[in-house]
Amino acid sequence: NFPTAVQQTRHTIGLDNKNQDHKLLGEINSADTSQLKRIQGIGSVYSNRIVKFRKRLGGFVDIEQIAAVYGLNENMVDSIKKYFTLDLSKVKKISLEDANSYELRRYPFLSEKIIDEYLEFRTKRSTESADSLTNFFKKRLNKYDFYLLYLYTKPEL
Repeated sequence: NFPTAVQQTRHTIGLDNKNQDHKLLGEINSADTSQLKRIQGIGSVYSNRIVKFRKRLGGFVDIEQIAAVYGLNENMVDSIKKYFTLDLSKVKKISLEDANSYELRRYPFLSEKIIDEYLEFRTKRSTESADSLTNFFKKRLNKYDFYLLYLYTKPEL
């Protein structure tokens, strides 16, 4: 249900001023800085910010997350969304049952308070189901539900 920019060719917007078709530039979760710099307006600074932010997240789970990279304007974000695909298999997820404070803090959208509350909740309710662990975040991050794709629980036996 998430936009993934999966078309194989796109009309030129942002790469150059000619009206011709171009192939996709790559997959956003594995793109290097040289691929990102092919987008008009994205140089070394922005391409490094994108790669650094992606690394901190463990990968993008939604192409819309590109907009959270500091300094990118709407045209740059739109061009990235048009010329890069998204592969969720490249995302590094965190196990809710095992994640420590350090691992959870890598996510910029999780506050210290929520992380501390979660670790206390998990400790006190060690017999809770995997769904209750996920629901802990859903109740606190309802408008960011798609970020929950980063967090997983082990299948119950």
